[in-house]
Amino acid sequence: MLALLGALGEEITGIRRQMTIDEVIAAPDCKLYRGKYRNRDCLLVQTGMGKERVETATRFILGQFRVSAIVSLGFAGALTAELRAGDIIVCSTLCYCNGRTHGGLESESLSSDASLLALITRALGSSRIRLYYGSSVTVPQLLSNPESKERLYKISRAHIADMESYWVARIASQERIPFLAIRAVSDTCQESLPPFDRILAGDGSRLWGKTFSHLVLHPQDLLRLPGLYSSSRKARNSLTDCVAQIVANMS
Repeated sequence: MLALLGALGEEITGIRRQMTIDEVIAAPDCKLYRGKYRNRDCLLVQTGMGKERVETATRFILGQFRVSAIVSLGFAGALTAELRAGDIIVCSTLCYCNGRTHGGLESESLSSDASLLALITRALGSSRIRLYYGSSVTVPQLLSNPESKERLYKISRAHIADMESYWVARIASQERIPFLAIRAVSDTCQESLPPFDRILAGDGSRLWGKTFSHLVLHPQDLLRLPGLYSSSRKARNSLTDCVAQIVANMS
């Protein structure tokens, strides 16, 4: 069974709508959809944000199901200037950094599975998706401004940043399960973001009280919302199309 893991509902909703769902499982701190996707047995998992939740979800599914491969998917912030909203980054290598400006990378680099990387070349060779092969760095907190993105790029030289992929890759490596990370750019390196990690719960649901309080104190963020919505929609559509083509070409 193929396992597709995304942190937020917005990241996986396009895939979920295309699935034939046989069972919905409410597990500790995550939600699972078991069924068929592109004629393949599939487990779609909304893990929630961050290291603790994604590790708990990953270990849960590996303890309950026979998983043949894991794909970590979702949105990411760009760290390089050429990337724009909706671009897809196939993460050839993954690392972790705690975000300290005076420190370096906190771990050994991990890699996506070579056979799955080769599959993407076959599946998306003629696709219109803007596709890049690059590196990702996983961080413990959202990067909310261009300055923090620039600092992280100087430390890591990675193309994108997210909050989960490295931890999934580490468990997959330990369990010797083929792994692939795919991310869609939701914000460029020049963009600032509201503090989503403070106004969203760990499962991705909105904390309306904190959201309202933040917008009252920072009304300029209200003006950013239409652009952020447009960018996240581009990222979701690209991600859904990319994963659909990859899964359809799996043997």
